[in-house]
Amino acid sequence: MRLVGHADLTLLGEGMAEKLAPGGRRIFFIAHESGPQCFAVLDVTDASKPQVLFEIPSPGKDLHCNSLDLNNNTLVVAAESADEGEPGAGIRVYDVSSPTTEPKFVSYFDTSGPRSRGVHHVWLGSESVAYLTTGSADFTPKRATTDDEFYMSVDLKDRAHPREIGRWWYPGQRTGDSTTVGPVPIIPSYVPIQVYRPHNIDVFPSHPNRAYMGYLDGGLVILDISDPVHPKTVSISRYASPGFTHTAFPIFSRNCSH
Repeated sequence: MRLVGHADLTLLGEGMAEKLAPGGRRIFFIAHESGPQCFAVLDVTDASKPQVLFEIPSPGKDLHCNSLDLNNNTLVVAAESADEGEPGAGIRVYDVSSPTTEPKFVSYFDTSGPRSRGVHHVWLGSESVAYLTTGSADFTPKRATTDDEFYMSVDLKDRAHPREIGRWWYPGQRTGDSTTVGPVPIIPSYVPIQVYRPHNIDVFPSHPNRAYMGYLDGGLVILDISDPVHPKTVSISRYASPGFTHTAFPIFSRNCSH
């Protein structure tokens, strides 16, 4: 690998996407790990000379926009707070049908709450459904405050009025669950605490009935989402030494579609 071009931006996050604009221009969207910016829009048509078109400010001084995803003309950007209970956490929906102009804000979906830090990761399986790793106002983790996020799907058919469709969390993760999540043997110097929450959720057009999640110390989780209101567990695989399953990514050519 060799460096082709460089754009000097503030600290970046994990979300990025590219859109082909009229005339063959390539427009690149990238999330920011911390403020004061939320995300940036660049023209990368000439890869050796990327140009910053817009930098959208963070919606709050204590919010960062670690993740974003794009599908057709819909851009969804996550907002996560540093501490639980901060306002403004959730997702923000933008229209990017004119990708060389500033993204047009459409709506805000609130997932803040007393025990919530909002949305860490967002995935658009289609333009009409967003999959979130998020907390919410009505979710209280049972074991530790770090277990505050879970799987949630959000209907974006009416982008001006996003609404929750369904949710799933690790058995024993939420206060009131009859079971209790157990510890996974880890290398103490690698991860100082046990964490049971999803980091990423991937749903692919070729396998729309499956959600693949890296659930940190909960391991690798595959869900059946053919009924979007009531997701069901297909399998959970847990790993030790260390148990921190950060990201799950299926390789379908290797027959891992189950």
